[in-house]
Amino acid sequence: PMTCATCNRKLVPEIVLASCDVPINLQVEGTPRLIEARVCKDKKKETGEDLAKSISTMLPAIEFSIHQQFMYKLKLYKLNAAFGFRVDFAIGEHYIIATATASGVIIPAIPLPDVKVETQTAQLLNSPVSTGNLSFTKPHGDGSGTPLGTPMIGPSLSNVLQPVLDP
Repeated sequence: PMTCATCNRKLVPEIVLASCDVPINLQVEGTPRLIEARVCKDKKKETGEDLAKSISTMLPAIEFSIHQQFMYKLKLYKLNAAFGFRVDFAIGEHYIIATATASGVIIPAIPLPDVKVETQTAQLLNSPVSTGNLSFTKPHGDGSGTPLGTPMIGPSLSNVLQPVLDP
C-alpha cells in the first residue's frame, strides 16, 4: 500500500485513471501531457452473425491490451494520473483498431511510478520487435525510417486506416 506523500498517513492509489476532466481544485505539477496508446488486430474474413461473434470474442483481449499499453506509457512518462480517459474503436474491412487517449498529469500527493518499467520499455523501443501485426522500428539515419515507437502495420498505417476513414 502507498501512503500519501503530503500527509504520510492516508493510503492512496498507485495511479488515478478517470474519464472526467482534471478537477479545478486538484493540485497538479507541470502541464498536462497527451498520452495515446494504439492496438491493431486482424479481423477474420467472416460475415453476418459469425463476424459479430468473432468481433465480440476479440474485444475483451483488445481492451486488455489497450489498457495495459496505456498504463505502460503513463509510467514511461513518469505520470501518476490520467484524466479525460477515452477509448475509441474503429472496425475496418481487415482490422480492428483501438485508440486510448487521456491527459496525463503528476499529482504530488501520489508517489511517482516505478522507474523499472521505463528502463524495460526503453530497451524494447530501442530494438525492432513485432507484436502480432504491430511492430516498432528504429529510425534510419537519413530520416527515411519510421520514428521510434511509431506503429507500422504491413506496408503503411495509412493503407489500413483508409478503409476506416473513408465514408
